[in-house]
Amino acid sequence: MSHIEMTLSSSRLKLAKGTGAVTASVTNTAAKPQRIVLRAFGGRFVSPAKPGDGGVPAEAGKAPVRAPAGSHRAGLPLPDEPPDPTKWVTIDENLRSIAAGATEQYTVSFDSKDAPGGTYSVKLNAYSADEPPEANSGPVLSLELAVPAKPVEPKPNKFPWWIAAVAAVLVVAVAVVAFLLWPRKTEVPLLTGGTLEQAQQALAEANLGMKPDPVEAPDTPGTVLSQDPQAGEKVEPESIVTVGFAVEQTVEMPNVVGSPAGAARSGLLDTGLAVNFDGASNCTFNQPNCSVIGQLPEAGTRIPIGSTVLLTLGLDTLPTPTFTVPGNICEIIFCETLGPIDLDRFRLPDFGG
Repeated sequence: MSHIEMTLSSSRLKLAKGTGAVTASVTNTAAKPQRIVLRAFGGRFVSPAKPGDGGVPAEAGKAPVRAPAGSHRAGLPLPDEPPDPTKWVTIDENLRSIAAGATEQYTVSFDSKDAPGGTYSVKLNAYSADEPPEANSGPVLSLELAVPAKPVEPKPNKFPWWIAAVAAVLVVAVAVVAFLLWPRKTEVPLLTGGTLEQAQQALAEANLGMKPDPVEAPDTPGTVLSQDPQAGEKVEPESIVTVGFAVEQTVEMPNVVGSPAGAARSGLLDTGLAVNFDGASNCTFNQPNCSVIGQLPEAGTRIPIGSTVLLTLGLDTLPTPTFTVPGNICEIIFCETLGPIDLDRFRLPDFGG
């Protein structure tokens, strides 16, 4: 008579992702310790996976439909040789010495690996190590294993290559149109040495704008002296080119009013200006005491070199002194000192007589 009792934590185990475990509680009811072994045997296939599990159940009263060997896809019948579920079993310390009246917990783990979905069954037997398993001296419990069917891999859709081809053609077409319509850069023409009018015409033909920059220079007025950007550079259409061109050299008109006429004339000639004298002048530039009393243009005006300046000249005038001479002082001092010519310059009071 066996003195071993066993219970399972569950009589049905669903293997999530192909793995799972149950606990077998084994009790030694003998009056002395026993060496007790827990084993798994009698594994068998019960039925394919149910429709909810992705499988195809066997028809009532008929054996499961078999599929060609190696077919493990979900939703298809099982292969000719279903796997043995006892090969999935791992028992932690299946041989244990259990004291009298004590209970030990055995962990029974399962790993179905790539087994097809369906229901399987194994038997668990706890027996004395001192008796052969064939004696079946211990309790035997059945455990049902549910292996979910693997999801059916969706058939990959064929890539619509024609769409990709059309898109590629459109991209190329857009690139070609953009290339043809995109404004190309323009080469700046050579302008220096020519005239301002020629530069303006050349820039207009090149679809470029012009910014005139007058520069005082001894060159012929209107001659192009510089350009920016330089000739040969590539620029965007309608870009502006700065053109430096020669204009007459100018000089600032000095203030010569009050200056001696001769000195004023010499200074203006040295500056590069010509000098004319107004007909209203009452003296000439080489005459003593002849000064500038008017000028045209006015001081500070910029005029081209070589321009003619008009000066108005006038004699310097000294104020006539008035003397009050007491008595006959003229005969004693003053009149003896001054000569007859000098006396004409003074207005003497009438002393009477």
